[in-house]
Amino acid sequence: MKKLGRIIFILSLFLSFVASLYPQNIKPYATIMDAWIVDDVVLDGKKGIEIHVTVDTYNHGTFEAYASFLFFLEDGSTLKDFNGEYVAGNGQVAASAAFTPSSSEASDEIVVFIPYEEMHVKGAKANLKCLSIIYDYKWRRIAISDYLYFSVNDE
Repeated sequence: MKKLGRIIFILSLFLSFVASLYPQNIKPYATIMDAWIVDDVVLDGKKGIEIHVTVDTYNHGTFEAYASFLFFLEDGSTLKDFNGEYVAGNGQVAASAAFTPSSSEASDEIVVFIPYEEMHVKGAKANLKCLSIIYDYKWRRIAISDYLYFSVNDE
């Protein structure tokens, strides 16, 4: 009986050691592999841009993730929304999309369209930039892109 107790004790130490090698709270993360903008796209009769982002996600499983695209003037000031259609919580022009990674280590291409009119630069040529942010299923930021620069001439 004493021998069995020792075996159980040694086995429990071994299992504790193995468990410590594989933490239970592995956080998901992502890498934005590529990002680009396609100008002058027409969708549902509206002209605008498509933002494409290729993302590799890790430790995410098949939970829903989110891509958010925030828009700025070239000088870095936020592009303000005026109608609540394409907007972030702070009133900034934004677009977003939910996606489900195809596996725990997946490459996914996310494509989002935003009409030029929703950038609220009517009658003017504007140099703008866009930032892509990827969030996990708990809305924790797991990746952020460099700025994507583009021009809008909405007349």
